[in-house]
Amino acid sequence: MNAPQPADSDDCSQPAVELRLAVAFTGGVSLAVWMGGMAREMNLLVAASRSRRERVADTSAQGGKVRELYADLLTLLNVDVGIDVISGTSAGGINAVILGLANVQGFDLDGLRELWFKEGALGTLLRDPSDKNPASLLYGDNVLLKGLREGLDALASRWPKNSAPEKDPTRVFITTTLLTGKASTFTDEYGTLISDTDHHGLFSFTSAQLTAKNVAALALAARCSASFPLAFEPGFIPIGTDGGNSHPNMADFAGIKSAQFAADGGLLANRPLGPALQAVFDRPANREVRRVLAFVVPTVSSGAQPSSPPTLADAPDLAGALAADVGAVLAQTISGDLTSIAAHNQRVRARSDARQQLALLGTQMQLLVPTKPRLGELFYRRYRECRAASIARAASDDVMTRMTTGQGAPDDRQVGLGTDADEALKAANAEAENVLASELPEVGRYDQMNAAGREALDEGRATVLALLTRTYQLLPSAEGKRALGRLRARVSDAMPQRAAPTREDAASDTVPGLDTLRTEAASAAAGLLGADMATTRQPWQDLATVVIDLRGLLPQRDASAPAPDSTPVSAGEYVWDVIDYLAGSPGDSADLVAARLFDLHVARYALQPDEVLADQALELVQMSSDTRTNLDPRKLAQEKLTGMALHHFGAFYKASWRANDWMWGRIDGAGWLVHLLLDPRRLRQLASESDDPTSFGKNLRLNLEQIAGGVAPPGIWERAKPAKAAEMEFLTDTTVTLPKSLPLTAMWVAAGIQRLIAGEELMHVVDQIARDKDDGADEDAAGDFVSAYHGAVGNAGGVVPETKVDEVLRACQIPAEKITSETDSRQFAQTVTRAAAVATKMVDLGNTTPVSLRPVLTTARTVTSLAYRVSTVGPAARRPFFAGLFLIALGVLASTSTIHVLDVAGLLAVLVGVLLVAVSNANRITLALAIVTTALGVALATAAYMPLLRDHLFPWLQNDVVPNLARHPAQWAMVVTFVLLPPIWTVVLIIETMIKKSRVRKTAAAGRAR
Repeated sequence: MNAPQPADSDDCSQPAVELRLAVAFTGGVSLAVWMGGMAREMNLLVAASRSRRERVADTSAQGGKVRELYADLLTLLNVDVGIDVISGTSAGGINAVILGLANVQGFDLDGLRELWFKEGALGTLLRDPSDKNPASLLYGDNVLLKGLREGLDALASRWPKNSAPEKDPTRVFITTTLLTGKASTFTDEYGTLISDTDHHGLFSFTSAQLTAKNVAALALAARCSASFPLAFEPGFIPIGTDGGNSHPNMADFAGIKSAQFAADGGLLANRPLGPALQAVFDRPANREVRRVLAFVVPTVSSGAQPSSPPTLADAPDLAGALAADVGAVLAQTISGDLTSIAAHNQRVRARSDARQQLALLGTQMQLLVPTKPRLGELFYRRYRECRAASIARAASDDVMTRMTTGQGAPDDRQVGLGTDADEALKAANAEAENVLASELPEVGRYDQMNAAGREALDEGRATVLALLTRTYQLLPSAEGKRALGRLRARVSDAMPQRAAPTREDAASDTVPGLDTLRTEAASAAAGLLGADMATTRQPWQDLATVVIDLRGLLPQRDASAPAPDSTPVSAGEYVWDVIDYLAGSPGDSADLVAARLFDLHVARYALQPDEVLADQALELVQMSSDTRTNLDPRKLAQEKLTGMALHHFGAFYKASWRANDWMWGRIDGAGWLVHLLLDPRRLRQLASESDDPTSFGKNLRLNLEQIAGGVAPPGIWERAKPAKAAEMEFLTDTTVTLPKSLPLTAMWVAAGIQRLIAGEELMHVVDQIARDKDDGADEDAAGDFVSAYHGAVGNAGGVVPETKVDEVLRACQIPAEKITSETDSRQFAQTVTRAAAVATKMVDLGNTTPVSLRPVLTTARTVTSLAYRVSTVGPAARRPFFAGLFLIALGVLASTSTIHVLDVAGLLAVLVGVLLVAVSNANRITLALAIVTTALGVALATAAYMPLLRDHLFPWLQNDVVPNLARHPAQWAMVVTFVLLPPIWTVVLIIETMIKKSRVRKTAAAGRAR
C-alpha cells in the first residue's frame, strides 16, 4: 500500500496535496524530554512521506511498523508531509536543533531517546561540590554542551550525509537572551535620538548550514537557548574568533556584532514568528499546499487561581512575594504568541479582502468611465508618500543605530542629539522619493515598477498565489490540479533570489559628520529599495503571464450556477472578482495585466500602509499533553508527565521519569499528527473527486480500520445519539455542516499507532526503573507496573503485545510518584546533599564576600560538603564518620554538665569525634582540615555553654574585657563569629597570598635559570 511512487505523476490519478508543517517548540526545562518524543514522531511521519518516493534511514523494528502505518494513512489521503520551518526557545531549542538537522540530513531519531536518558540525568548535570567558584547548579559547557555535540555527532553518523543540503527548504530559528544586548534607537517628536538596548537574540540556520560540519555551532545555539538562570551558567557566543570545537565562531548564525554571553531564550518569552513567517512565504510550490503552524507546548492549563479575591490582610510575606515575582518573570505564557499569530492572520485576511474590493472598483472604472483610467492613478501620490516614509524610517534607524549617542563629532557637536536623526530621516526620504517614479509607471515600464522594491513584488506574488490557491477548489479534475501546480512553479521561478544573510558590520570608531550622516542615510534608503531585486528577467511580466494562463483554465463565469460541492462560494467570488479586473478581456496583453497587478498593490498599500512581514496565513494547531487517547483515561499533563514537578525540573531526577515523559511525548505526538492529517476538508475533497462517493466511503472505512486495528466505536460512522450526527456523516449527507476537526475519529485511528509506540516504550521504562534501582532510587512504588509488564511479556522482557498494551500502560503510574516518597533513598540523599553543597558554594562570592560572613559561609560549605561526602560512600566507610558524630553529640551533652569529670570527658569525646570525622575523610585533605578548623571555631563560639571552658575563659573576660559576656553566652557566640574570627580569617588570607606569591616568584626564577 505504501510502495514508492512519484509525488506528481502524469497518470490519471490526482496529484498529492502537500502538508507543510512549521514547528515551534516552547520552553519547559525537563519537559524537553516530552518534546523530544514529539520530535521523534514528526521525524517518523516525514520519513513515512519520503519513503513513498525514496529510500529512508533504517529505524527500530517497532519504529518501522509505526512508519508503515503513517505511510498507509498518507497514501489513503494522498498527502505528502514536510517540515520546513522549525523554531525553538529555551529547552525547546534543543529539540528544534536536533529535528532540523535530522530533517535535512535524513537520519532517524530513534537514538534521541538514549541521548535524553543519558544527558538529562540530574546526577550527570549537577556540579561537583569540589569545583571552585561554581557559577550555577548544573554544568552548562562541561556536560550539556558536550553531550549535545557528541549526541548530534552520533545521530548524524548513522546515515550517509546529504550531499546537497542547500536544496532542502528547512530553516531553523533558535532564540536566546543576550546579556549585553544589541543597541537600538528611535527618535522622539523633536528628532532627538533615543538609545535603547534589545536583549532578544536569534540564531538562524539555513539548510546549507544544517550539516555535520556545523554540529558544534548547532549545539552551542541550543545550549545558549537553554541556559536557565541559576541552573546553567550563561553561554558564550564567540563572534569573529573561533574558540575551538566547543565554541565556534557564531558570526554567520547569531546576527550580532560582537561576542557576548547569553541566557535562557524563554526569559523574554520571545518566539521568532517574523523570520519564520518570511521563510514560509518564500518557499516555492508546484502543487496544492496546506500550511500549518504546530505550536508545541507541554501544557495549556493555567496555574491555580485563588478561589476568592485577595484582601489587604492577604498581603504576601517576603518569601511569598519574591517567589511570585520570580514566577511572573519566568512564566512560560503563550498567550502573547497566540495573539500575535491571530493578529497576523487577521492582517493577511484584511489585505485579501481589500484586494478583492479594489479589484471590483477597478473593474467598474474600466466599464463605466469612457477614458478607462487606471486604478493606481487614484492612489499613487499617497502610495509614494507612504512607501518613501517607510523606507526612510528603516534606513535612518539603521544608520543611527551604528552611532554612539553622546560622542563628539568633528564639528564639536554631540552625535545623536538635536536634529541628527531628523536630518538622516529627511535625507533618506528624499532619496526614496527620488528612486520611486514621480508618476504612476506607464504600461510596460518595468524599470519603474521594479524600483518600488521587493515588498511591492512580494505583494504581487501573494495576489497571484491567492488566486491559484482558491482555484484548486474550483477545478476538481486531476489534470486541472496538475496545471495549477505548474503555474505555481512558474510563480516561484519568476521571483529573484534573495541575497544570502550577511554579517552585521561592526560599529565604526569614527563618528561621522552631518554631511556624511545624510549621505549614509540616503545610500541606505536606495539600498533597501533595490535589495533582492537583481534579475535578468521581468518578474512583474512573468507574474502577469501566469494570470493570463490561469484565466484560460477557468470556465466562463456564470453567476446563476451553483458552486461545486464542498467549494466555498467566497472562493469562487474572489477568483472571478480579481481575474475580471486583471485579465477580464481575452486580448489583454501581459504588459497591461502587469500594470493592473502593480496598480492593485499601489491601491492596497495606500489604504493599508502596514508592515506585515509575509502575506502568508497559517493554520494554528496547538499540540500539548493535555489531550486524550483511547489507551488510557489520563488526559492532563499533570496526570501524565513527571516533568511538571519541581518547577519543571522533575524529569531530570530519575531515568524512569524521563522514559515515561518520552513515551507520552510519542503517544501524544502520534495523536496530534493523526488529528492533523484527518482534515474533514481533505476528506470531502477526496469524496467529491471520486467517481463513486459511496465506494469511496466504504474503502475509507476499511482502510482506517486496518490502521486503527479494530472497528470504530459509535459516534464515528453511526450515530451514538439520534439527535447528534456521526463525525463522518458529512461524507454522505450534504446537509451536515462540515466539522472543523474529527476528534473521535482521530483518537480511534491514532490508537493503532499509539499501541505500537507504547508497546516499545513501556519496555524502555522498565529498563530505566532497573537502572534507577542500581543508582539507589526507591522503586517500590513501581512494583505493580513491573509485575504487570512481566506478566504480559514474560521474564525475558521485550515489546508488549498490542493486545496487552492498554492494560500495562494503565498500570504504569510513574507520574504518580512524588519526590517526597524518595526521601529515604540513597539517590535522594546524594542529590540533595550535592545540590546543597554546590548551592552553598555559589552563595560564597569569594573575595567579594564580606569578611564578617566568610566564617559562617565556610562553616556551611564544610557541613554540606561533608554531608555529600558521606552520602557517596558505602556503609563500611561510614562507620568512623557516624561513630565520630555520636561521640561529638555525646561529648557536647556531657561538656555542659556541672560535674567536673563529665565535663572533661565530654570535651575529650568531642575531640575524638572530630578526629574520627576528619579521618573518615582523610583522602580529601582539604575537607579534613576544614572539618577540624570548623570544629575548633564552633567550640570557641559555644564555649560559654561549656563549664570547663567557661570557668577558665570568662573570669578573665569578666574582670578585664566585657563583663556582660559572662551573663549572656549567646552574645559571646556572636562576638566570636562576627568580631574575632573575621580578623583571624583576614590574617590567614594574607599569609596564604604571601605564600602563593612566593611560590610564583620561585617558579619564575627557576624558569629563568633553565
